[in-house]
Amino acid sequence: MATKMKQKYDKYWGDVDKMNKLLYIAAVLDPRLKLQFIGFTLKWMYDDEKAIFDLTKDVELATYELYAHYENQMEVGGDSSSQTEVDDNGGNVDLVAEYMKQMQKERGVVNNTELDRYYEFQS
Repeated sequence: MATKMKQKYDKYWGDVDKMNKLLYIAAVLDPRLKLQFIGFTLKWMYDDEKAIFDLTKDVELATYELYAHYENQMEVGGDSSSQTEVDDNGGNVDLVAEYMKQMQKERGVVNNTELDRYYEFQS
């Protein structure tokens, strides 16, 4: 039985290059763990520094690609959860977008994506 368990482990976890990146993307989305956790756990499990670095970069790239895809979908389809008001001229105003613009002006925030800010915030 232990041999079969080892074979299953090796099939899914034995080789860093063959691992399913979705498991790590899910871990990155946990605000307690983020991207640093990926490198930490891989170093604990494997000795191949280059493979660990490559997988960590692949996961980071995948999260940026997912974010870009989501952001593009929101621009094309519109944000249904965004609050809109009618301005004095009869046009719609996106209150969330206006608020974010105001916050950037007040704080002098560099135009980073939300994902960049998520990675930078230390929990």
